Amino acid sequence: MAFSDNLKVLRKSKGFSQEELAKIIGISQAALAQYELGIKFPNIITAVRLEKVLGTSCRELVEGTSEKGENVYVK
Repeated sequence: MAFSDNLKVLRKSKGFSQEELAKIIGISQAALAQYELGIKFPNIITAVRLEKVLGTSCRELVEGTSEKGENVYVK
């Protein structure tokens, strides 16, 4: 899956709405929606904030696989 799909699946699995997550990481809901639609990508600072809040790694968000190559996010 693509970054946009991984982000959306993980956000939902953690119980966050787009508005809630956006507020926590300091961006607009519209910006988060664009990430989830694959229109834009976050800068490194926002990516690190996403990583911390969602309890994942940037690598897992981008690739959808763990360090061991296991599929992390399943729809």
